[in-house]
Order: sequence, then C-alpha cells, then structure tokens
Amino acid sequence: MDDLTGLSVKISNFKCFEDAQGLDAIKPINLIIGRNNSGKSSLLDMLRHLTTGEKIDRAQWRNGRQPEYLFSLRVDDSVLAELPSPKSNIGREDCRGGLLQWTVTDGDNSPIFKSIERTSNRPHVTDNNLRQFAQPIINRHHNPLRKFQYRRLFAERDIRIEPDNGNLALGSDGSNATNIIQRFLNQEELDRSLVEITLLKELNTIYGADGDFRRILARRKEGSANDWEIFLEEDKKGLIPMSHTGSGVKTILLVLIYLFFEPKRISKPLSEFMFALEELENNLHPSVLRRLLLYLAEKARTEKCRFFISTHSHVVIDVLSDFEDAQIIHITNDGESSKLTAVGTFLDNHNIFQDLGARASDLLQANALVWLEGPSDRIYFNRWISEWTNATLRENVHYTCVYSAGSLLGHYSYEPPKPLDEEELVKALRINPHVIVIIDRDRSSVGDTLKPAASRAVETVGDVGGVAWVTAGREIENYIPPEALRQKYGESVTIPGVFDDFFAYVRGPKGGKLDKVKVALELSPYITRETICKHLDLAPRLDSICEKIRLWNGIDPMPSLSPS
Repeated sequence: MDDLTGLSVKISNFKCFEDAQGLDAIKPINLIIGRNNSGKSSLLDMLRHLTTGEKIDRAQWRNGRQPEYLFSLRVDDSVLAELPSPKSNIGREDCRGGLLQWTVTDGDNSPIFKSIERTSNRPHVTDNNLRQFAQPIINRHHNPLRKFQYRRLFAERDIRIEPDNGNLALGSDGSNATNIIQRFLNQEELDRSLVEITLLKELNTIYGADGDFRRILARRKEGSANDWEIFLEEDKKGLIPMSHTGSGVKTILLVLIYLFFEPKRISKPLSEFMFALEELENNLHPSVLRRLLLYLAEKARTEKCRFFISTHSHVVIDVLSDFEDAQIIHITNDGESSKLTAVGTFLDNHNIFQDLGARASDLLQANALVWLEGPSDRIYFNRWISEWTNATLRENVHYTCVYSAGSLLGHYSYEPPKPLDEEELVKALRINPHVIVIIDRDRSSVGDTLKPAASRAVETVGDVGGVAWVTAGREIENYIPPEALRQKYGESVTIPGVFDDFFAYVRGPKGGKLDKVKVALELSPYITRETICKHLDLAPRLDSICEKIRLWNGIDPMPSLSPS
C-alpha cells in the first residue's frame, strides 16, 4: 500500500510506552516534538523495528511484557481493490469505510484479528462473516511498513576523516560519508557526476545566497596511505577541509547523501524510503534551515518519500506546520510513561492562530500556555504572577500568553476585536494540555448561567488536565483591588461592585471611555501581594495556577503565599 494516511501504527510494552502509543496516520511530513527524554527516540526506534523486522531486545521490554504492535487500517476502495473478486459482497459492502484492527507480537509474523468496524446493519451478516472477510486483508498487510527502507540521522553526527574501507552505506552518525564521496569521485564504475554535479547543485540550492560552493573534492591525508578528507571550494575562501567546516554544512551533505546516494546503492525508488532526521536545526542559520525544510517538503511531494523530523526548533514547526501533508506529533511524559498526541487541530485551523498572532511553536512548545481574552488581561496576569512568586515565574520562560479574542489588528486599528468562534476556541485549547484559560464571567451575579462557549471551554480544559478560571466578578478588571484604584485616581473614586461594569464607573477625561490597555499599564504597578490577598478569590486561584506552572516546568513547589 503506497498511501499510509489510512494506517495507524502503535506499540505497547516498549521502553517508555506502556499502553498502545504511536501514529494515528503516517503522512509525508511527520514532525515530532517533545521535551528531552519524553519518548521521541522511542517512536523512531519503533519505526526501525517495524521496517527492518529486527526483534526488540528483551532489555527494552516494559515491565517484563513482550511488546505488541497494534495496526488499524481504514477499509477504503484502494484496500478492497487488492482483494480477489469476491463470490459475494458479504463483508465488502458491510465494512467499506470501516476500521480494521489487528495485532502482531514482536518477533511473531502471525497477525491476530482484533476487530472490524461494521458500516452497514444487515442482520444476516454475522460477525464470523466479517472476520472471514477481514482475514485476507490482515494476511496481506500484517506489517505494512516492512516494505520500506528506513534511514535515520542522529542529532550527534559528523563527517570525519576516514580510511577507504569500501563501505557505501551511510551510518546514522555520518560515518562512511567521506568514504562514499571519495569512492564516487575516484572509482571508475561509480558515477562521479552524482558528486560533481548533483550533490554540488543541491547543496547550493539549499544554501542559496548564504553559500557559493564551486567544487567538492576528496584528498588523501598527507602522510597517510589510506585516510581521506572531503574539501569544499568556495569562491572567496578557496579549499576548506571538512574538519574546518561548520556542522550545518555537514548536516545538509548527510541529508543529500541519503536522498541521492542511498537509493542508487540499493536500487530502490525514494518512494520506498522513510527518513528519520533528528534536530536538523543544530548549527544551521534559520534562513538556511527554512530552505532545507522547504526542500524536504518538496521532495516528499514529488518523490512520495516520508520524513519523520524530531525537533525543538520553532523554525521547523512554524515552516512545516503550514504544509498540507504534514502532521505534528506531540510526545509528553508524566514521569511514568509517554503519551503521543497528533496535533491535527493546529493544521486544520492554522489561519485561526495566525489571526490570534500566535505561532505554531508558541502553542505547541510552551511549558504552560495561558489563554486570555486580550492584551490588558496579560498585563494583569503577569503582574499577579510576578507579585505572587517574587518574580520567580516569568512570561516566555515558564509560560506563554496567547489571546482568544480574535485578531490583534482590532486593537491597533481602533476596531473591536472579533471573538473567536466557540468551536474553534475549544479545538485550540486541546493543542497543548498544559493550558490555563481565564474567562470573563460576563454575568450580573454569581448564580447566572455561563455562556455556552465559556462552559464548553471549562469542560475541555478539564478534560486535558489544565486549569479553567472563570472570574469571580463580571470581568478581569473587577479583580483590580480598591486600594490600587484609590492610589491612582484618588480617595473620591467610586469603587465598582463585583458584578458592575468597571468602565461605567472609572471614566476618562470628560467622561470618555478609557483605553483598557492604558488603564492596565497605569494600574498594575499599584497591585501588590498584600492587596491581592484581600481581594475576591485571587489568592487561592494564584496558588493553584502557580503550582501547575511549576509542575509543568519541573520546578519544586513553593509554600502557599495565601493567608491562612
């Protein structure tokens, strides 16, 4: 099967994966993100075992249990077309579009039927009929990845001085790269144009104006009978040995060797390759990295190969998240086991987040994501956190603020911001499970029913283990302590009630309405830990939120600062 988007592949009892974890679909571009030691390498190891058939070492079994693969396949017309002409349509029409699942124990090629989704309701078709229909599909596709060639490039990689050992297989750490290039340049039966024309051209294509490489050479080291080194010639710098070249150039050369030399070596088309590339961003200038990523995306589109790219880089996420045939796999570890989530909601709604002024990397990589209704809310929130933690928790270090009130252009163009659609906001909240959402109650009393969007957001945040904070009063301005208002506006200022419209009481010159951001900037310096402790539910709310932010950042908790 060439199209793997209808295939799900998962593994249980393997390294950091206890229950079945893996890929709900396999797309041309698969971005893998997560903290160090979250399980990114374990996912890439799973793909290696599946494609090579290599048995998993017992030391990598989890809790002494043998690993097991779980496959799920959507029974579409392409799958049905592979089956022999049926004697009857029993099964074929009853499962068209349904999901077929089977398991394979590691080291055992005998697939075990698990279930198949019935899509019709004909009572005379029994479960046994469906199982008999499903078995030929399982037998044919017991491990659909076994036909693919898997190549992995480690984050720790290099192109070294090497002896001529005759090995033309590139190692995951970059070993044999020198041997491959010098052999293709010097060995009569190998095509030297692959180095002199193809490799050089593609290297310059990716580097663009950041590099001007004229030649790629291989030279025997002086004083050695068999050690070789690769040289690059640049117009203004002359010959530069690879040992004096930055690791960014080496990364691009290693990727290109995989793309152009490896298919040649084993006489396989690129469409049968899966490439696992770890942390391509290492020592690459962002502009060069962007061109490399777009180059790989184009290769995936035209050559039908597949890339699994693990990364910590916002550049990688932001460039490739707009690619229509990409998905983002977010791996988290709770200290016991790892979980994988396909973040399809970002790709489905990337225009929404562009309107919000948020990048994919902001949403996906933040240790804690705080959803607020607008810029003034951010000013108050940052002041609260700073006062409550003695400035030990900081924005863009321990948490990132994003807005749910629509395009920020409204703030600058004097047009009111458009509220985010209810369904879109709920999807957005599921992107990062480390989420805090603060929602204005917008009601006249505590007993009034919340708006449907607010209720759904609270439910969604609870489902993903985040924190939902519905303001105790009408809106976030009602949390401004009376002491701060008196210090700023004088003792005669009228203090709004908990459910009063703040800006109906606090007015600008000649009774005009004040700018919310300006008010927040002016009032926030008067908000102190002492006034926070006295006002509404701010103290317990901040205790809860700061505890979560510390947990998500791996920081030891502080003693409660709220009054006893």
